[in-house]
Amino acid sequence: MRYLVETFAVGALRRGAEIEQFLGPREHNGERGVAWVEIWPREQGYVITLYGGVDQADGYQGQRVLYELPPFLYPDEADEDMPFCELGIASEPLGALELAESLTGAVRSRWMNRGLGMDEYADYVRAGSPSVWPVS
Repeated sequence: MRYLVETFAVGALRRGAEIEQFLGPREHNGERGVAWVEIWPREQGYVITLYGGVDQADGYQGQRVLYELPPFLYPDEADEDMPFCELGIASEPLGALELAESLTGAVRSRWMNRGLGMDEYADYVRAGSPSVWPVS
């Protein structure tokens, strides 16, 4: 099972495990990339972090590892060295899901344990890197 039902996603966060969601294609400054969001349990709460990578899977030396894509500078040019952006912190797991979803367009039914975003990205690449993800 790839996706976590809400209670499993909340349970994973409460146990200190990270969860993530592949968001699909994004464009920034005319460059096409892909984005994913992760929620990380930390001392200060549940940190919502947005990541991006340049979508060159078909031309970037066969790159298929989501986490090793060249950084996609997203969304703030002031942080040119950062391939990610911390979007917010929530005090409770369910609040973190809600905040991440409202800030990124993530969908409740598509959260995964960390590491499975790579499988989702591979499916995206096999589908021809469509302009909308997930495809219906």
